[in-house]
Amino acid sequence: MAVRKLLIFVFATVGLAQELFPVLKLSAAGESRLSEQAVLTASGIKLRQMAGESDFVKACDLIVNSGFFRSCNFRYDSANVSGVAGYDLHFLVEEAGELQMAMIEKIGRASCR
Repeated sequence: MAVRKLLIFVFATVGLAQELFPVLKLSAAGESRLSEQAVLTASGIKLRQMAGESDFVKACDLIVNSGFFRSCNFRYDSANVSGVAGYDLHFLVEEAGELQMAMIEKIGRASCR
């Protein structure tokens, strides 16, 4: 019985593990007002960073949460650069509507004496 539980735990853990490989190529498309580099910077993903699919999902969330993009999708393929296996990661974004000017007033704390 204990062996069976251990096997179930091991197989469940293996199923949750993701493969991490270095990101060897990064690109983005769909931006018109901002640069491709701005999208890649907003993603937080850096070249040669060890990453997996969950990191790519988080990167898309960061891109959308920047407020400049309405949506983000990604595609990744295997890549091989100078004999190193890794990912070729591509983001496809849709920019948010026109930016609006906003004024934010910070209310200070009154001092009591």
